[in-house]
Amino acid sequence: WSFPPRALHWVFKVGSLKDSLKFLSAVGARVLRHEEFETGCEATCNGPYAGRWSKTMAGFGPEDDHFVFELTYNYGVTDYKKGNDLREVLIYKTTE
Repeated sequence: WSFPPRALHWVFKVGSLKDSLKFLSAVGARVLRHEEFETGCEATCNGPYAGRWSKTMAGFGPEDDHFVFELTYNYGVTDYKKGNDLREVLIYKTTE
């Protein structure tokens, strides 16, 4: 175990994988891995959807020692009901 513990990733259900990756790329993140699934996840990884979906991990470095964004995209779903769990994501870069 490493101390202090660190956040590994956050899951975001996105209506447009292309637009989400365009934004993350603009702030310096890159795709680390991408997986495609033909049917819904039994553990509801992709929410209450039974169809085709994908999971894309994007971040600023390797998952082993960097925080990453998990982008869950359900094919054919372009919008999700807004919740109250997350208010903002703040990304900043230090000057070197």
